[in-house]
Amino acid sequence: MGYSPHMRLTFHGAARTVTGSKYLLDCGPRRILVDCGIFQGEGQDETRYNHLPFDPFEIDFVVITHGHLDHCGLLPLLAREGWTGKILSTPATRDVARFILNDSAKQISRAYGEPDYVFTTEDVERTMGLWHAVPYGKVHDLGDGISLRLHDAGHILGSAAAEIAVRRDGSIKRVVFSGDLGRYDMPIIRDPAPIPGAEVVLIESTYGDRTHDTAKNRDRLKETIKEIAQTKGHLLIPAFAIGRTQALLYELNALLEKGEIPRVPVFLDSPLGINITNTYRRHQDCFDEETKKLLAQGDAPFDFPELTETSHWKEGAKISSMAGPSVVIAGSGMINGGRILGHVKALIGDPKTMLLIVGFQAQGTLGRKLLDGADSVTIDRVEYPVRAKIRTINGFSAHADRDELCRWLDGFGKKPEQIFCTHGEPNAVDALAVTIKDRFGVQPTAPAIGDSIEI
Repeated sequence: MGYSPHMRLTFHGAARTVTGSKYLLDCGPRRILVDCGIFQGEGQDETRYNHLPFDPFEIDFVVITHGHLDHCGLLPLLAREGWTGKILSTPATRDVARFILNDSAKQISRAYGEPDYVFTTEDVERTMGLWHAVPYGKVHDLGDGISLRLHDAGHILGSAAAEIAVRRDGSIKRVVFSGDLGRYDMPIIRDPAPIPGAEVVLIESTYGDRTHDTAKNRDRLKETIKEIAQTKGHLLIPAFAIGRTQALLYELNALLEKGEIPRVPVFLDSPLGINITNTYRRHQDCFDEETKKLLAQGDAPFDFPELTETSHWKEGAKISSMAGPSVVIAGSGMINGGRILGHVKALIGDPKTMLLIVGFQAQGTLGRKLLDGADSVTIDRVEYPVRAKIRTINGFSAHADRDELCRWLDGFGKKPEQIFCTHGEPNAVDALAVTIKDRFGVQPTAPAIGDSIEI
């Protein structure tokens, strides 16, 4: 039986771009915002998009799919405006987001100047007071025949695909927001969970135009560290504090335990990364069976003797002046802020330095410029020649690739009638739309920011 009353879906972010996720679902008596992320990239677009493009007081609920800044980073603006609705996510996402938002409150003015979207730690605390945890799989009643169910998205700790079901006169319409989808058969957290069915699906498209080569992840990391040990250089790894940092620690622990790499000093120079790793340790319920088995055997996958965690900036600042070899894991993952910038300034001109890119680099970020082969880069108005080697290992991505996105769609018991490809640059979005049409016989829509569509 069909669902007759109209709902409206407005795309306020992450539409033909990968950041600033904000989707507003108007389903009659309730208006639900799914994600409230900050836009990261070129300064002009940051100014253009980093605001609340709707009246906060018309929003009843905010659902957060996971704790990355581009999915939750503007939440404190709601609290600052005096909004008193409910924020809903998994328990782990709530705990991750507290660290992410507090870190952002401290860093944002330094990274971006004094834009309108600067918020304070007091705004973050008000935000956390509005937060309610919803466990995976539990149907949560939002009133007026509307419910929320969160499914494991396998992306980072606590990540979820959000299923919003609207019931009217014996009919039901289910809208699923993928959030960011993770990989299959990857360490630490579980695979994306199958979803029984939906009429409407929003699917992320970050890597909708390619597949990942994960088979040789550990081998490539191993060879890279062997090279650094031989040249006695520094290996700089810009890494997102959530997910990527923990995956790297997991792999390094395994390589060291098996004696496959030299015992090179490893520095986790990221207060946020340290806090998030501790949050992973507290939420072992989110781990996959392989990681739980390691823990049961007494193997702590994020801990090894060669690891030094540097919380204080003075400790971190000394690393670049130390003799190599060393491995330095530091944020931010796109080199657009954080402690990695200090290491890049100090070492990017040294031919013995290697910069290892292990994550997506958005257009306009310093990481993207280095990845694209820049001969020099400007940081804090100073130009630095690039003499370091730039390497990539794309198999560490926490985002599903083209085939994994299709695998997730194929897992729906009831196939969707409408599909929206979101959260991707235009080439990736368009390529995934073609693939979905070919494989599933449904023509997806690729909305732009500001599009408002009846569903």
